Amino acid sequence: MNRGRKKDAILRLCREMALEEIGEAEFARLKARLCQELGEADRPSDGYILDVLREAGCRLRLSGPFVPPTFEDEYARQFEGVLKFDTLEHAEQSLRELGRLYHRFKESGDGKGIAYARALAQLGRRRARAAARRAKEERARAIKEEIAEWFALWASSPETFEIWVELRKRAPDFQCRFGLKRAESDIARQAAGESSVVPPATASLQDVAEEVVSALPKREEDV
Repeated sequence: MNRGRKKDAILRLCREMALEEIGEAEFARLKARLCQELGEADRPSDGYILDVLREAGCRLRLSGPFVPPTFEDEYARQFEGVLKFDTLEHAEQSLRELGRLYHRFKESGDGKGIAYARALAQLGRRRARAAARRAKEERARAIKEEIAEWFALWASSPETFEIWVELRKRAPDFQCRFGLKRAESDIARQAAGESSVVPPATASLQDVAEEVVSALPKREEDV
């Protein structure tokens, strides 16, 4: 079942059940109705249901690992629509946008904005891992596991992500598993004759992370 039909079912059931505010009990009832109507295999994830409800303006009184952080209005506008992890490409776009916001917050000394950015990355990690556990196909599961690692890396080290992800996409094991073409920026750099470190075929995510750290310029106090 496509996402559009699932979204329609969520919103229709909310209207039928007259759910103006949604707490733990209401959310459990909504999930049960969705399971009855769509079947357990096609029931959308908790994270997807919550995203639809938030976009529809429903008042949520929920807590838990899959519930998005409650942003103040000033930050809600900036983070709106940023979290996406349905594909590797969208996950990369999402994390690059998070990086742009992170650097802006860092330059202005906005600790709250930085904390929100990290919280959103952690939410993406948890949701991607949950999606991996639900995946029926091996490739879909592998993609979600990879995406979860990307979000985890960003949350722990946002400064290194953009270098890291370019190295990761060039790693032979990544190319073998996901069959994605190199980013245009990588091809352009190779055409210009720039040298770059390409992780070996057995490179793990940790191996790539170590390559990134070693390639970063050292600060004066570290020399």
